Amino acid sequence: MKVRTNFYVSQDRLDALKMLAKDERTNVSDLVREAIDAILKQRLERPRPSESLDAKIQKFLDQYVGSSLLSSDEEIDETIDRKARRRQPVRTGPGDRKMR
Repeated sequence: MKVRTNFYVSQDRLDALKMLAKDERTNVSDLVREAIDAILKQRLERPRPSESLDAKIQKFLDQYVGSSLLSSDEEIDETIDRKARRRQPVRTGPGDRKMR
């Protein structure tokens, strides 16, 4: 089922659409629908980023420090000290485990 809608384009664009429609022996509405379908297909099939930079930073901090992005330096130090008291490894980088 088709529904009616209105949209605004510049006169130049409308003239170009009319000329193209005449050349292709179709109408402006068909060209607009074709363009919409092409845009939707292109953008919906595009792979989406797996995670944002903020999410990657948060994951890194959770893995190696155990704190959140909103942690202060003091909270990070407390976390490291707490892990040291429990004799848990404090990770300072990928593959690097140190006891404090």
